[in-house]
Amino acid sequence: TSGRVLVLLSGGIDSPAAAYMALKRGTRALFLHFHSAPYTPDASVRKAAEIVRILNRHQGASRLYVVPFGDCQREIVARCPEALRVVLYRRMMLRVAARGARRTRCAALVTGESLNQVASQTLENLAAIDRVAHLPVLRPLPLLGDPLVRRRQHGAFLRRSITAQGQEQADARRARFAQGIDREVQ
Repeated sequence: TSGRVLVLLSGGIDSPAAAYMALKRGTRALFLHFHSAPYTPDASVRKAAEIVRILNRHQGASRLYVVPFGDCQREIVARCPEALRVVLYRRMMLRVAARGARRTRCAALVTGESLNQVASQTLENLAAIDRVAHLPVLRPLPLLGDPLVRRRQHGAFLRRSITAQGQEQADARRARFAQGIDREVQ
């Protein structure tokens, strides 16, 4: 193999596509999902487990680690300016992931992050996020072109299991999460 990697699995289409690309290059993958309980339902964990089950068709059995992240997000919301929150969430996720990678003897992290797809994905922000990892962070997607084309090419193996309804549910959970945290902070 090309070594072991720890894939940060969000439940969207880009992180499984990145994982699939890493698997195609000969890596063995373990998976890590951050769950925002109590702000999001357990459906995100079930969805991550289903994605891992599908990806395991390309490598054999693997493991999904689920990290509770809601308390960390609440602390960041309470103590940090809104403009920094997403970068701080991602830094904390990478810090936890890097520790998990070392414990499981993974040589690198894999994420589905892209470049300039959202505000937190500028080169400057990605560099700030990566500084906490202390091991390679592989992002196979940024140079592949348009995200919609990429999703069609590399996400085809997930379409049967991940529906548009699942994305709508994720959007609704994110909105409830933001409302819940704002209420707690006030």
